Amino acid sequence: MKRLELRTDNTAPSSSPVKLGLAVLIAVIFVALVAPFAMRQMKTVLFEPTQATPPPESEPWPTPPATYAPPTVVAAASLRTDPTPTPLPTAIPAPVWRELNYLTTVEFTTSSVVTTQRTANLELGGVRLMDNLVTDRLLLKAVGRVQLGVNLGQVSQVKVTGKKISLRLPIPEVTSVELLPEQSQIFDSVQVWFLSQYKGMETEALQQARKQLGDEVADNPSMMEMASEMARLQLTEFLRKTGFETVEITFQEPQR
Repeated sequence: MKRLELRTDNTAPSSSPVKLGLAVLIAVIFVALVAPFAMRQMKTVLFEPTQATPPPESEPWPTPPATYAPPTVVAAASLRTDPTPTPLPTAIPAPVWRELNYLTTVEFTTSSVVTTQRTANLELGGVRLMDNLVTDRLLLKAVGRVQLGVNLGQVSQVKVTGKKISLRLPIPEVTSVELLPEQSQIFDSVQVWFLSQYKGMETEALQQARKQLGDEVADNPSMMEMASEMARLQLTEFLRKTGFETVEITFQEPQR
């Protein structure tokens, strides 16, 4: 019997010289590329001193834009503005007197007794028997309210110097008489029946009473003096409110 011997021979050839040379070339190129970088790192580590890492810088503030204006803080004292006084003119204009009316100064309530009568001539058959025979008589007590004042339209001799004014006023006069019928009364009345003309006699008596009350007040020196003094006080106060500091007022002489 024959012995069979199995034998495995490696028939593959060894690395070829070409492959070996290629591998060596690649290794040389790699070393040539890596060697400068490795040498630089080694030099830095061995010969250069170690420097401390600087601390991180603080974050800078944002730069304001070109049109930005920072707010301005104003002091509280500068916010308080004191009012500037308006100086008075050197010459204060005087009122236009001719455009003003009466200045009422005093008002009185007074009374007066009025007697009114009517007469006629008594004739019979063409023959005059009696002249001025009283046919009607009325006795009336009239009560009225009388006002005194001055006519500012008649102010004269006005002189203004700076804050001083001087002028002359007319004398006071009766400006109004108002009858008070509810306080008036008839004392007595007489009528002759066949000659009486009494119609309208009460109205006539009231008109006479109005005139008589005004005349009695105008002829009373005390009332006129009081009216003059009140006119001086009222007009002085008015002119001082307009800016005058000195006011001189005189009155015209009464006509005789």
